[in-house]
Amino acid sequence: MHPAINSTWQKVNAIEAMSRIECMELQKDKLCRLLSFAASQVPFYRDWFAAHNVALDSLSIGDFPVLEKKDIRGSEALFVADGWQKRVHWTRTSGSTGEPFRFARSEYDYAYASLWRGLARWGVRPGDKRALVKGVDETAIVSKWTCIKRKLYEWINRCIVVDAHFLAKSDRNVEHELYRILKYKPDYFHGYVSSIYLLACYAESHNLDCSQLRLKAVVTESEKCHSFQREVIERVFHAPVVENYGSVEFGMIAQPAHDGRLCINEDHVYVETNSAGEAIFTNLDEYGFPLIRFKNGDKIAIGDVHTVLPYRTFLGIEGRITETIKLPQGGELQGYVVMYPISKHSRWMKAYQIYQPSIDEMIIRIVLLSGDIPDTIVKQMISEMRAIVGSVIKIRFEYPAEIPLTSRGKRLFICSDVK
Repeated sequence: MHPAINSTWQKVNAIEAMSRIECMELQKDKLCRLLSFAASQVPFYRDWFAAHNVALDSLSIGDFPVLEKKDIRGSEALFVADGWQKRVHWTRTSGSTGEPFRFARSEYDYAYASLWRGLARWGVRPGDKRALVKGVDETAIVSKWTCIKRKLYEWINRCIVVDAHFLAKSDRNVEHELYRILKYKPDYFHGYVSSIYLLACYAESHNLDCSQLRLKAVVTESEKCHSFQREVIERVFHAPVVENYGSVEFGMIAQPAHDGRLCINEDHVYVETNSAGEAIFTNLDEYGFPLIRFKNGDKIAIGDVHTVLPYRTFLGIEGRITETIKLPQGGELQGYVVMYPISKHSRWMKAYQIYQPSIDEMIIRIVLLSGDIPDTIVKQMISEMRAIVGSVIKIRFEYPAEIPLTSRGKRLFICSDVK
């Protein structure tokens, strides 16, 4: 899958030993070459600069437009570099809102090596046995040949695949997968937080001892790992949670150092924010379909340079812009703010979701573990939520048997229909 990974790995891993100045010189050089290439070889940027009378002899990142998915959707062919049509691989991501986003990639090796560089900080190496927890398309009709290919994939990659949809269907399925994992004895977990958290909750509530696994780490991605999930996962599996931050478009954007600080892979991505804290990313290694100054829909806060590694850090990933509660009096609240009054009572819940169907209504959906939540706890949740969102929004509770996952097997904690 990655034929050039050996030579690429040496270059990528060498960054860890660089000084901050050397790392920035490398980033500057890669950025200048990418901008010059895009301005002359990519139809969209070539046409844009011609229409705006921008001189190409002294380009800077600020001369390029900030783009969103809607700016690319329907014009994908214009972003493919001249002569690269047969060298790119087309793919898509559904995104948190379910709207498909089609784009192309030509570079995988550097991004893939960046992933392993970050995992190596925690002793995880290629070839280690892995329990891969992800969403497998449950609506697809699976042929016998597909089943064979999946088994072959697991064997070649030394992993077992745990389907998030299968886990969510019943406690019996959770128990089945837990015992399958205990029998397989992986070196680490890798996958969706909500599904790994579900495994941890079941193991703890049924007194299953998972210390025998001796995991190196629990590597999470694709979903935000919240503090209440981290606490349970680390307690049950006796391993640190390594929260990666990345995307299909860019690969690994940031990964944690040993002190837990999230280090930006600045040799691979150039990171900016606007006045609203919205993330703007540039992939420094993608030439076939350059994504330059691309807003991915996240809000971030950038910190200072790490004390050991030559990268800037993230103070925090505040989550998807779509995962917010909109206020009738104006403004909005990030998901982690409104989740706290609920999440700290997670011992009563198997799952929960905060749903906003309209600007003046909020529904708190809770799948109960067993029995009812005491009235005192419910009143406390309402009181603390009122202190956050105000008195205008109506708050009511629902207790469904389950909260459906997204088509990709992820769990949305915040869901709003308010545009």
